[in-house]
Order: sequence, then C-alpha cells, then structure tokens
Amino acid sequence: MDDGRRINLNRKLKKNIWRSVVHVFIFYFLLFLNIFGAAVEAQMPEYQVKAELIVRVPNNEKITWPKNSWLQDTDKAFIIGVIDGNPFENYLNMLTYPSVNRKTLGKITKVKYIKNVEEIADCNLLFITDNIKKDKLQKILEFTSQKPILTFCDNDEFTQKGVICTFTYEPFKSNVIVEINEVAARKAGFKLSDIFYKESMFRNVNPWDEFKDKATTIFGILNFIEWPSSIRITESSVPFNVTFLDNNNLLSALQTQFKKEKFYGKKIKFRTISKVEDIGDTNLLYISASKKNELPQILNYLRNKPILVISEIENAGYLGVHINFFYDGIGYRLEINFNAAAENGIKIKQQLMQIPGSRQVFSKK
Repeated sequence: MDDGRRINLNRKLKKNIWRSVVHVFIFYFLLFLNIFGAAVEAQMPEYQVKAELIVRVPNNEKITWPKNSWLQDTDKAFIIGVIDGNPFENYLNMLTYPSVNRKTLGKITKVKYIKNVEEIADCNLLFITDNIKKDKLQKILEFTSQKPILTFCDNDEFTQKGVICTFTYEPFKSNVIVEINEVAARKAGFKLSDIFYKESMFRNVNPWDEFKDKATTIFGILNFIEWPSSIRITESSVPFNVTFLDNNNLLSALQTQFKKEKFYGKKIKFRTISKVEDIGDTNLLYISASKKNELPQILNYLRNKPILVISEIENAGYLGVHINFFYDGIGYRLEINFNAAAENGIKIKQQLMQIPGSRQVFSKK
C-alpha cells in the first residue's frame, strides 16, 4: 500500500471514530434529559413535603414536650397554627382531614389559619410564613419564646431571631432539612435527644451551651436587681465589680457576654478570688460549686453586705444564696430567695419569677 492510500485510510478512520464519539455523546445526553425530566416530574411539591414533616416531627420520640403543654388534656386537639397566609395550599388540610384520622401525640390533629398574635395561645405548633412583618414577628416570638409552642418557618433570618425549626429545601432531591435552634427549643421547654441530631434530616444550627446559658441569664437578671443607694450603682464613674469565688469556666463566657456591654453606663470588671475574705469592693459574687462545703461560713461572712450572691450549688437557695442555678434536665433554672437578698439590702423584683422554671425558696432555720 502506497503512502497516499495509507493517509486516506487514516483520515477516514479518524473521521469514523469522531462520528461514533459524537453519536455516543448525543445518546447519553438525551438519556440524561429523559431521566432528569422524569425526576423533575416525579418530585413532590415543596410544601407537600413540608406539610408532611409538620405533622410528623411532633411525633418524633426523641422530642420531649414540656409538662405544661396542655397535651395531658386528651379532649383537646393538637392544634397546628399557620399565621399570615397559607403556602401549603390544600396539602396540610388533606393530611389532617377527620377521615384520615391523623393523630399527633395521641390527639386529633387540627389546622388553624390565623392572623392575630392573640390566636396563637391555642396552638401547639405554629408555622410562621414569609409574609409576616418584622414588628409582628417580634411580638410572636415574645409570645412563644417561653411557651410550649413548637415554632416552624422557612426563613433563615427567623431562626436567628428565635424560631425553633427552619425548613431548608433541596429542590432536585425533593428533600427538606430541618435546622434546629436548640437554644430557642430549650428556652420554650423542649428537650431534644442527642440522637435526634444524628438523623440526616435534622441539623443543629444553634447548639445549647451550659456556660452561655448561664451568662445570658445573669446578664438578664441584673435588670431585676436594685442595690442600696449608698452603693452608687448608677454612677458611671464607678465600675460594676463581678467577683468569682474560685475558678469557674463561666467566667470566660461572662466576659464574652459583657465584652461590649455596660451596666448603668458603667464598665464591668471581673476577678477571681480563692477566699471570701479577699472580696473587697464587689457588687456581684458568684460562688463556684467547689466551695460547697464552705458555703455556710461564706454566707455568714457576707451577712449584711450589699452584695448580690449567685451560685450553682444544689439547694443553696435554702441556705441563703440570693439566686441559685439548678438544672431541670432541659436548662438552668433559678431558685430565688427574696428574703435573704433583702437582708443584705438587695431588692429582687418579683418579675424575675416570670422566667420559666423559676421558683421562690426560703432559708431553712
């Protein structure tokens, strides 16, 4: 075979190979389009998926509902509220028709479409639509934040403001991720098992932290305390002194919480001491659990001193600590001894009892 014929054969071979490659590419491309189109057609509509989750999630055995959630009353239905609109069309209604006999936590399930914040009181679960206005959202969250109402939305910004569950939709998978604000959940009295977050459907976007919880509570407590006028608590030139009796991991959380904050315009100073005799000029004393065995002597030394005393020692409120943290399995609550504080010239306002789980205690004689 001469060189000319060999070159022509090579050209034809290459052309045939390229033609075959193009045909194969077109075949698989068309196949992909068919599969993709079928998948899109087979998708469940977004709000059908969300409606299904709204009626399923409350039944998850890994969620412990608050004891004061009206669920003990078997005659009452489980009410799902949807405020300001209905993005679910008829999907939510279909799932809760009486003929379906759908039960939530053993109770008949009903859907209620509402417009006014006052109507939320009857709800066990509330879906907040994107139509909500900022001022109305704030009122809703103020109402629900410390009540046993499981809140849902599909707006990430609402999660940051305090909604418990937020839907994130993945359209090509017909998949919904439920993002959980654990801090908001615990504040409302819900406890979610650690196993709950291991399920692929759920994602914890705001984990609860013991020390952040206490730090936030302490910062809030200060709004309900009045010191004697002799302390000059309102004078900005005098710092507000917080003292820890013995080392405590809470100190760094408090320093972070108070970093950019002021109290009555005053700078806040922190320090740690190992013995109560070194207390010096202090406005708030936090007694660490390590001082449990010394507590009676410490309180005796602090008698008649205008210092707010807070601790984390079991039943310390009964011994004379003014405000004591205790853990109830969901979060840290407060024991408040108004009389012991008054004996030191400190007035604790009664409104502090409105913090969920708080209880008033008296010193044991």
